[in-house]
Amino acid sequence: MDVRVIAATNQNLEERIRSDRFREDLYFRLAVVPIQVPPLRERAEDVPILVEHFAARIAQESGGKPRTFTAGALDLLRHYAFPGNVRELRNIVERLWIMTRGTAVNAEQVQAILPRVEGAASESSRLSEAVREFERKEIEAALQGAGGSMTKAASKLGLERSHLYKKMKRLGWKPEGLTP
Repeated sequence: MDVRVIAATNQNLEERIRSDRFREDLYFRLAVVPIQVPPLRERAEDVPILVEHFAARIAQESGGKPRTFTAGALDLLRHYAFPGNVRELRNIVERLWIMTRGTAVNAEQVQAILPRVEGAASESSRLSEAVREFERKEIEAALQGAGGSMTKAASKLGLERSHLYKKMKRLGWKPEGLTP
């Protein structure tokens, strides 16, 4: 029998192992190819792509025409925190698809189902900026402590090197004189 197991969790398993709340041997059996996917609130650039995908899929499943989302609607969705992650976004798109007459979903319709978005956008922006600044400082400190080595800095931060590069790119930051 050839079996592959795909498991997902929102828990930090390494931390749970250290606190004796998860079996280390089971972790090593499961963690053959670990994939870390950041939550949607940290990937705002993915929201428009996912909205388009979900809108097209919902239209296909229901036999209707896909709805487009205006720039204002997408902007509100990009600033929403998505505590329910991608599943919540799909449900929101489906709700908007059902409740919208016409071919386009606008910002007012998004606000109608997400009343907290209006106030949350500025709070989210402030929080987002604070998180970005914190990440920037931590990365900078790790790089300095690692003598500019991306590999050592990533290890110190508990990240894959490729994930560190992606974070830095998202922050719009490329320090000079780095070593791989």
